[in-house]
Amino acid sequence: MPNLNNVPTLPSYLLERLSACYSQEQTDRICAGYAAQRAVSFRVNTLKATAPAVLEQLQTAGIATTPVAWSETAFFCTDSTTEAQLQALSCYENGEIYLQSLSSMLPPIVLQPQPKQEILDMTADPGGKTTQMAAMTQNQANIMACELHAIRAEKLKYNVEKQGAKRVTVSVTDARRLSPYFSFDRILLDAPCSGSGTLSLHTGAGLQNFSPALVQKTVKAQRALLKKAISLLKKNQEMVYSTCSILPEENEEQVAAILKTEQVELLPIAFSGMETLPLLPSQFAETLCVCPDAQYEGFFVAKLRFSWYIGAKQIKGTILVNKKEKAKAIIDILKQRYDDAACALHYAKDYELMIAVRLSAQCTDARVNLVTPALFAAYPTLEAMAAADIADVENYVRSCGFYKHKARDIVLACRMLLTD
Repeated sequence: MPNLNNVPTLPSYLLERLSACYSQEQTDRICAGYAAQRAVSFRVNTLKATAPAVLEQLQTAGIATTPVAWSETAFFCTDSTTEAQLQALSCYENGEIYLQSLSSMLPPIVLQPQPKQEILDMTADPGGKTTQMAAMTQNQANIMACELHAIRAEKLKYNVEKQGAKRVTVSVTDARRLSPYFSFDRILLDAPCSGSGTLSLHTGAGLQNFSPALVQKTVKAQRALLKKAISLLKKNQEMVYSTCSILPEENEEQVAAILKTEQVELLPIAFSGMETLPLLPSQFAETLCVCPDAQYEGFFVAKLRFSWYIGAKQIKGTILVNKKEKAKAIIDILKQRYDDAACALHYAKDYELMIAVRLSAQCTDARVNLVTPALFAAYPTLEAMAAADIADVENYVRSCGFYKHKARDIVLACRMLLTD
């Protein structure tokens, strides 16, 4: 009779969260995935080999494989093949294949890095996604791969060299501390997480360390890394945020929070074969949440674009070229970020604020507030100010300094607002 004390069980906290976030049927699917013996999977490294050549070697070794619908270089073993068996083959020793979970191959597929781009992998260890992007771009993109811990960084360097990734710079640093002078065309943030998608009842992996404290710690780190990533993106360029978690607080809630505070938009994810993935429901139709099963680990992927003129209403897919559209989007952003902002200048109408701001140049707000009551009484509407004689306006604003320039600017600005 088996010793039941040695049988791994799921943490009660995790079961509570799953029940709160998913239906009973979905929770049962997730738990079945935790209990499954996950198939060994690998990626053919096209920098060193072709898929047919690798598959021929595997077939000779008696290893059966199955391709996935969404990649020509990703495969999983369909028998009881172990990682050790693959590691004993010359194709592994030569860096022609890389042992990698199928789910972790998805973020680079979604990001779609291109040759000649500047790419950042913010948390790169052990290097699977870094070398995958190098292969996807055929060593024609510059990749910075960050790893905070020196020992892990050495492992990352080893894998980069073994895979033949030639234009990868490994930086032993916390990506949150990267200089703001860096800027990138593509950023991959596979954020540190609780690992709630990778837990295994078969091996016990991840179960012992899973706790509310771990989730809280990773949520804080994710938020900081995500904000940093956006600050390093070039305008109108894209990033992928991913985790090996299936908990909303690490996934959809992080995305929702960043959409409220940063100039980013959530992009739809679409690639051939995506319909074959075992997906869980997500708050956003644009994101992917993969359910753990016998082939896949639980995983979350979101694609974001930094768009300077995207405001609170998320003007998706629109390039704003009209000045009025840009102004409105900027106002939306300012209202969103500074909804309780106060102004020392006194005004009752929007155009009055414009006038007061112009008068405040090299002048105190207190002095402007002494001048504007009489000015606004004399010219109570935008139309009245636009029709004013500039010389008359000069007399009202003389004490604010540079009165000739300011009077002219105010009147001409009002006329422009009426004509535009």
